[in-house]
Amino acid sequence: DLSEKLLDEALEKCGDPTIHKAMVVDILSRMVAWHNNLAEEMEDPETRAAWSRDAGKLQAAAVILFGVGFGDDDFFVN
Repeated sequence: DLSEKLLDEALEKCGDPTIHKAMVVDILSRMVAWHNNLAEEMEDPETRAAWSRDAGKLQAAAVILFGVGFGDDDFFVN
């Protein structure tokens, strides 16, 4: 419920759906950092690699999102 409320508020304040894209990019960036930090703390090489792989998957999601246009004001694409 909170997530939907914040998304609605962001769109109301900004008026452009690119705000949601920016929010997802920011969220993915934080998730990548979190996974990388956890990977660094892991002593077991397999566990460390698993956390690092997940960070890479999140980075890939961001790269895919960068290529999806949200209109003329989408500064990520234009």
